[in-house]
Amino acid sequence: MPIRSWLTVCFLLLLSASFAQTARLSGKVANDRGEPVAGASIKILGTAIGTTTNVEGVYFLNLSTGNKYTLEISAVGYTPKSIADVDVTTTGANELNVLLETASKVSDAIVVRATSTRRQESTTSLIAFQKNNTALSSGLAADFIRRTPDRNTGEVLKRVSGASIQDNKYVVVRGLSDRYNQAMINGAQLPSSEPDKKVFSFDLVPAQMVDNIVINKTATPDLPGEFAGGLVQIRTKDVPTRKQLSVGFSVGYNTQSTFKDFTSNPRNGSDWLGFDNGSRNLPAAIPSTTAYRALPDAEKIRLTKDFPGDVYTEKTVKA
Repeated sequence: MPIRSWLTVCFLLLLSASFAQTARLSGKVANDRGEPVAGASIKILGTAIGTTTNVEGVYFLNLSTGNKYTLEISAVGYTPKSIADVDVTTTGANELNVLLETASKVSDAIVVRATSTRRQESTTSLIAFQKNNTALSSGLAADFIRRTPDRNTGEVLKRVSGASIQDNKYVVVRGLSDRYNQAMINGAQLPSSEPDKKVFSFDLVPAQMVDNIVINKTATPDLPGEFAGGLVQIRTKDVPTRKQLSVGFSVGYNTQSTFKDFTSNPRNGSDWLGFDNGSRNLPAAIPSTTAYRALPDAEKIRLTKDFPGDVYTEKTVKA
């Protein structure tokens, strides 16, 4: 076969492969109370492609890239919904969460159908959740977070009304400091990330993994009672669309101590790592606590003199 024919065949194979490229669309179907809808039917208008949600309300669809689709979602007891302008890519986040409203009792001759677009759906779900929530709350949805340059949840929280951030990681709600606030992730209470105070560092959670953030500002019986300012609820995405690795680096210093003289006791070379080189160990002649208590007073005084006498020596260095 001539070389030109081989090249033509290879070009056609590559062209057909590029047109046949597919990607997975995934998401979750929930009702207006945030509960998953199991067994919901999802169909692609004008095609035979379709699927149903599992017991957790999650669905998967394999679609061709480069096309726009219209999804029809229906379930028993809920108003059917059509979502237009749905597309998938091989590199983007192919996720679409759907909100179904409970069907109202109407005449059989009247058909009610809700319509929206892919861009509206995530925000609509959050607004419906806030409308049906008994507590006063503010929040952001995944589609809004995706359009921001924020890399972690600490940066995202700056955009929630009534909330501000200290040191790019600690949240302040309605002017009350971090000790008066509480954080939860997927319904689980988050422990303090600092050893000396009650606070959580929100820069630990990547923004790409967040489905929505809701800050409750009033207490309700279903929420923990450990906050006076606000309860920050983070909900992550149920179905990760792709593997990702985020690496961050930051540098800071204290203006009141860095590069300034301060007085302290002599320190060894590994103190800054939190390890001692043995200079603070007890003298070898000191017995165990039980044996020490049984010694006469004169022997105790003699052993006490084995301790080094430079405990209160001062040394001035720069931080």
